[in-house]
Parts: sequence; structure tokens; C-alpha cells
Amino acid sequence: YTEDWDADAAGWAGRDGVAPVTYAGGVGNPAGSLAMTFAEQGIPAPETDAFRATAASSGGAFTGDYFTDLGGFYGWTFSFFAASVLPSELQIRFAGSSGPTFLYNAWPQVGGVGGWYTVNVPGTYAGNWVGGSEAAWNSALGNVSFVDIQVARSALGSEETYYVDNFQARDGGGGDPGGGSAIPEPTTGVLMLAALAGRGLMKKRMKAEG
Repeated sequence: YTEDWDADAAGWAGRDGVAPVTYAGGVGNPAGSLAMTFAEQGIPAPETDAFRATAASSGGAFTGDYFTDLGGFYGWTFSFFAASVLPSELQIRFAGSSGPTFLYNAWPQVGGVGGWYTVNVPGTYAGNWVGGSEAAWNSALGNVSFVDIQVARSALGSEETYYVDNFQARDGGGGDPGGGSAIPEPTTGVLMLAALAGRGLMKKRMKAEG
């Protein structure tokens, strides 16, 4: 399932009320997106907020039991756009109905401003997540209550706007988080057999025509 925000905010909202999150119909990759804007500061000071998905967002596609709803879940991906200045922090955070919040540092994947960057977030405990034990990770992923894209403004104090688009929970077969198990992808061996069979059929056809 991919939330592309082509029509509205789809129930996503800001987490803290520090930087308003709004639907941006004129900016997208393509079409619409979500925007977060930090206001200009007279005296620069740290500020953080997040684009948040809850059970009320995208029809609940990004909450619930990822083991049941996405049998082959292997991470999240989304597009990120910094309009004029890079944030000082970009994290993905999620938690279950109880227990710790897990976070992943996605900041190194955004290399500049004025263009869209694809951010890939691993869906395995060994993928540099911080927050708790592997048992707690599994518990949280089995009952996700929210997913955040957390942004911290730069230290400049200027007005700063950041956009996200095409947020996707990925499984092995591109299935949707709302139901259905992942469809296994063809193995290398199956693909090779198919290719060899195709070559054999082509040779027979060439002999027949000759």
C-alpha cells in the first residue's frame, strides 16, 4: 500500500503542534504531498515535530499487526523534499500499543535541497534501529499504534518547509497492509528455467521456418 496524498491529507497530522502539517496539492512526486512548516525564529532554537500516521490515517493501513497484514514486510519507503535547507534530523519512529518507541536515522539519505529523495527504511531489527530489545521490537511490530516521520529544523532559525510523499509499507510481493499475505517473488532458478524454455521454443520455431 502506498499513500500518495493525491487528494487530501488522508488523516495524517502533525504530532506536536510545533510545525503545522498540511496537505500540499501543488507540490508532489507527482501530484500532492504533505507539508510541514517551521516558522521563522527571532532567536534560533531547536524544534522537532513529526508527520504521524495512526489508526485514523490512510484507513489504518500503517498500524496494526505487520506480521499478519504483511507476511513479507521488509520496511518502509517514502519521498522527502527539503525546500530550502536541510533538517538537522530525520527519523522514522514507531511503537506498539505498549513498550518502547523504536527509531531509525534516515538523515544520511537526504543529500540536498530543492529535489525529491527516496528514503528506504529497513524492516528488520538488525537494520540499525534504536529503542529496545529484539523481543520488544517484535512485540511492537505485531501491534503498531503509530508511525512517525520526525523532522528537526536546522539551526538557522529561518522559515523551513519539508514535504513527504509516496509513503509505503513494503512486503515481498507488493501486497497491501490492509489484508492478504505477501505473494512470493519468483526464485532465480524458476526464472532461469523459464528463460531456457523460451530459448528452446525459439530454436524449434527457427528450424520449422527454415
